[in-house]
Amino acid sequence: MSARRWVMVAGFAAAAVGDWFMAGPGRSFTFGVYAFSVAQLLWLMANVRETKFDLRVAVTVACPIAALFAWRVWPAVSAFRFGLVCGYGLLSVLALGVATGTRRFWYATGIFLLMVSDVCIALRMIRAPYWQWGIGPLYLAALASLIVSTVRDERERRLGGTPPPK
Repeated sequence: MSARRWVMVAGFAAAAVGDWFMAGPGRSFTFGVYAFSVAQLLWLMANVRETKFDLRVAVTVACPIAALFAWRVWPAVSAFRFGLVCGYGLLSVLALGVATGTRRFWYATGIFLLMVSDVCIALRMIRAPYWQWGIGPLYLAALASLIVSTVRDERERRLGGTPPPK
């Protein structure tokens, strides 16, 4: 098994811990965000070697998310929670810039869907109607895309495929 695959699997384990904290007994938003941040970092580390960071995509996605956070999320949550969410959001934007730079379709799709699911969570935090429906399905689709990226990459490596262009 390749090093990339091991790090991706470790990211899935961190995401599972985040799910447990968010949905499990005692529900801890703070520890859930920490665990999801570790997952994002691991997925970023697994892919950063083979990429040219796509700054245009990162900025294009970061601007509307930053506007949403500054306009609506900031007044609705505590300063600590706002800082935590902003840190995770920045990490997500960096991960998307790396993902689009890898030219791995399934990986970039998974990271993008995670971000859309996270925006739905932010909209739920500010009590915006009708956005809650997207959290679960988008998150599961994101994980499925990341799993396809992980498995497909290993299969291509075993079959002698070439790595994506830098």
